[in-house]
Amino acid sequence: EYIVTHGTGTKLGDPVEINALYEAFKDYTKKQRYCALTSTKTNFGHTFAASGLVSLISLIMALRHATIPASLHCEEENDYINWRKSPFYINKASKPWPRTSLKSRTGALSAFGMSGTNAHMVVQSYSKKEAKIFLEKYPYFLLALSAKTCEALEEKIEDMIAALKGGNWKKEDLLQISYTLLDGRRHFRQRCAIVVQDLDNAIYGLKKALGKEEVPNLFKGEVPRNFKGQKLMQAYAQELLNQSRTEPIDTNKYKEILYGLASLYCQGYDFAWKRLFHETNLRRINLPTYPFAKQSYWVSEKGASSDRAMTFSLADVLHPLLQQNRSDFSKQKFSSTFSGKEFFLADHVVKGNRVLPGVAYLEMARAGVAQSVGAFKDNHKSLRLKNVSWIRPIAVGEQAVEVNIGLVPKDNGNIVFEIDCDSDSDDPEPVVYCQGTAEFFSAVEIPSLDLNAIKTQCDQGILSSGQVYDVFRAMEIEYGPAHMGIEEIYVGQNQALAKLFLPSCTLDTQDRFVLHPSLLDAALQASISLIKEVKDMTLSSKTSSGSGRLPIDARPSEIEA
Repeated sequence: EYIVTHGTGTKLGDPVEINALYEAFKDYTKKQRYCALTSTKTNFGHTFAASGLVSLISLIMALRHATIPASLHCEEENDYINWRKSPFYINKASKPWPRTSLKSRTGALSAFGMSGTNAHMVVQSYSKKEAKIFLEKYPYFLLALSAKTCEALEEKIEDMIAALKGGNWKKEDLLQISYTLLDGRRHFRQRCAIVVQDLDNAIYGLKKALGKEEVPNLFKGEVPRNFKGQKLMQAYAQELLNQSRTEPIDTNKYKEILYGLASLYCQGYDFAWKRLFHETNLRRINLPTYPFAKQSYWVSEKGASSDRAMTFSLADVLHPLLQQNRSDFSKQKFSSTFSGKEFFLADHVVKGNRVLPGVAYLEMARAGVAQSVGAFKDNHKSLRLKNVSWIRPIAVGEQAVEVNIGLVPKDNGNIVFEIDCDSDSDDPEPVVYCQGTAEFFSAVEIPSLDLNAIKTQCDQGILSSGQVYDVFRAMEIEYGPAHMGIEEIYVGQNQALAKLFLPSCTLDTQDRFVLHPSLLDAALQASISLIKEVKDMTLSSKTSSGSGRLPIDARPSEIEA
């Protein structure tokens, strides 16, 4: 009915193409002037290597919109083509191409490359055949979503909520949705699974997934790197899949089966999901795709703005905590502007305020010294930060905050640093938040610790990540994914051994820091297990409102980097 031609637009090229089509058609039909011809070149010009793809898109859009478009600017037809006896005609005006229940619509396209690579493709309209779905076999449905980062997973959940709200869905469509999400998507490390009964239940559960509230039918997890499942658990999962096909269906048992599969999925197990579905004619349907990070990497305009509240891309800055060098002859000085969206602020919330972690001051000082003295070019020298005083916290509200660090060398070779912000009042003196001293010393071999021996000594119990962060929440300290780096803590008498990891949502920043805020903050967080009241409360699984105080000594302290 319709062919999108290559359409060279030359006296020789067009007859060769059309006469070749005629030779292919003549043995199958004697009908004349029934098949429309167009060329995308009249709309776009020659797109060279992309011309075949452009023609394919044009044909698909014609099928989608049930319209054969016009071939523009064709005033005089080529005399070397016998149009009257040909099955073809040039379509000079848009015409309907209606869908019918009697037959499929069929079109084709030709693409001839200058390299000699030639292609002809036939495309047929899709006729949707409704799958016979027996809902009694599916009292519950398993919906699974995953992404590479925490932020992408949240966006994916939001997109799915919007799709379920905006589509004209029926309950039986949940089966196709489940099938598409499980068998038609690649599964990543950040995972979320929910077991639902109907559409309203699905929307409600997905909204809960965006918060921190735990509900029985909702499962979340982060798959460890290089995860290899246990054979026993894989066998258990296969048994669950087998039980899901048992008839007659026990509603409560079927729900528990899906709960088990959802839990295993969020741990990192993947299965032959087709075994969960009885129907053989299920099709993947159109659902929201992966929410790629919408980050721009434009070349910055030199001197385009002196706005002190501007934000910087990582490519523009010296260091995420040390963005601009504002030194002069009197003082070595660096400044940074924080909007509150940075991971070390957005995921570090104390009593509702985004607070710059104390460990960030240490990395800021280390980076400032490195920038000032050439990153310790003498390999035999190490850097020690000492007499560090955290005077007051820096909180970032609706307005961006500019933080400065000044460094002054002393006669003894030490470097004094001071971190401050400009005062909001009429007082010209800046407000100091942290100060300390950096000194170089000869590198010495640091003795290694026998971790297995320490672990054996820490025999009073194990605190899970969930228990630790529940305590912090009770103290009105909300750590987001980027600052939840504790996997577990082994508790002993006056000592503790913490297993830490760099959260996956910050992996792309690991090369930007030496004292990474996520890891260093997790190390400080682990010291909470040394507080007797916290240890007794968590190991006995009790709850408490907490005092809101952290086990961090505010007196001058030292750290070596």
